[in-house]
Amino acid sequence: MSRRLELALIAVVQVLAISTWFSATAAAPGMAAEWSLSTLQTVWLTVGVQAGFVIGAVLAAWLGIADRIGASRLMAIGCLGAAASTGATLLVDGAIGVAILRVLTGACLAAVYPVGLKVVATWTPKSLRARAYGVLIGALTLGTALPHVIAGLDGLPWRSLMAIAGGAAAIAAALSVFGVREGPFAVPTVGRIDLGYAARMFREPGPRYANFGYFGHMWELYAFWAWAPHLAVTSGVAGSGAASALLIFAVIGLAGVAGALIGGWLADAVGRPAAAGIALATSGSCALLSPLLGLLPAPVAIAILLLWGASVIADSGVFSTALSETARSDRIGTALTAQTAVGFGLTIGSILLVGAIGESAGWQWAFLVLVPGPVFGAVAMVRLSHVLGRKRRKRLKMSNWSERMPQVGQSAELSRTILPEDIELFTRISGDMNPLHYDEPAASASRFGGIIVQGGITTAILNAVVAERLPGPGSVFLGVEWKFLAPVRPGDTITGTVTVTEVRDDKPITKIATTVTRDDGVVALEGTAVCFTEDLACVRR
Repeated sequence: MSRRLELALIAVVQVLAISTWFSATAAAPGMAAEWSLSTLQTVWLTVGVQAGFVIGAVLAAWLGIADRIGASRLMAIGCLGAAASTGATLLVDGAIGVAILRVLTGACLAAVYPVGLKVVATWTPKSLRARAYGVLIGALTLGTALPHVIAGLDGLPWRSLMAIAGGAAAIAAALSVFGVREGPFAVPTVGRIDLGYAARMFREPGPRYANFGYFGHMWELYAFWAWAPHLAVTSGVAGSGAASALLIFAVIGLAGVAGALIGGWLADAVGRPAAAGIALATSGSCALLSPLLGLLPAPVAIAILLLWGASVIADSGVFSTALSETARSDRIGTALTAQTAVGFGLTIGSILLVGAIGESAGWQWAFLVLVPGPVFGAVAMVRLSHVLGRKRRKRLKMSNWSERMPQVGQSAELSRTILPEDIELFTRISGDMNPLHYDEPAASASRFGGIIVQGGITTAILNAVVAERLPGPGSVFLGVEWKFLAPVRPGDTITGTVTVTEVRDDKPITKIATTVTRDDGVVALEGTAVCFTEDLACVRR
């Protein structure tokens, strides 16, 4: 199957399976009327899914299930479980039983969404991965919003809505079994359980900041999705019934799909951190404007809601992309599952907090509590940008090094004649006024039999060879081991020679053999040195 068809199939599976997520939220008015539930009691129908997802994701990450079981089989199991637990709500009489089933639904969906992210990573090279994740996140968004438009159908009982969502998840299971496959970029599944990687990845700057950005994003996302219908009604932007349901579908579903696609394209165009930063700044600004929605003209308020619906999800795929590119390649499934587990755990708190503030202080103020999430995420993206920038510069340096890397056995040399004034120039630099360099009678009476130059003048010829010839411009000594075997005098012509003995391919480091020879053939110095070569092209950038 081609890459596009496989990605489309994965997207369809996500839409159908994720429709079970907010099915009870969309059905909440009917449940509330039947069981006399308050607003805060109905929110547990959503929070139950979040809690179940966290439980399932933590268990999967701890056991490394996403890296050890075939993707199609694991997704099918998750879809079937979500279908069964959603369909079972038809047999339950009471909110407590439904809430328990919602927890089971969330646990099953932990085997669908994160695994879908991993499968997408196996079908796309890094250069296209953000856009591919944008498609998948768009599917997630559409599946999330789908129950709202179904609920808007006049006279549709809440049990029918739940049955439709359960049936959709069952179809997703069949598609997973017969169609979902890992792509050519797949890595072998691990043969053992790595219990520590879910926590250990936070020690690495790349995965750490990718996760922190995601956590800030998640603080806002699901609370907005859960309470957007309430915000639209209480601010006077929407009424009730089919019109209100269609508006919420447009805000969460249609605008969300557009935002996810734009976010994925933008991430590939300008980079992961920049794209996420734009989305976080936009959604955070919408949250700041939320108290004004009831005071603005309806078209303006609706435009803000649509912008919020697009921007709040636009960066979701970016974080998944960034993590898949910075985490260990053989632990991507575990990393993504752990990321979503922590992120969804945070959504429980933000959903409950927004509801509590809305009920006590008024809904116009409730969404301000979401602002810290985008702020925290934006700071993490700045840090991630620095981390990725350093990695890009390092890759560029190594790429340039591979092109100019010297070969073992390669040699270079330079010669110069030592002048009497060189001694005086070196004294100005070093302060070395040893009588052996200035006092002719004393020097003649010494074992050297006459004036000799400072050792630094002798070795300076090797600095010139290394900097100008081999390894070349940008090279400096990291360490030297030299033996002075004979003196050098004013008037001598010396030749410095370096020969490459060892070259590292992971760093621009070269080991060389060195000699300085007088024009009478006597070796004045010999030894070894280690050189580091700075990429001047990268420095100038």
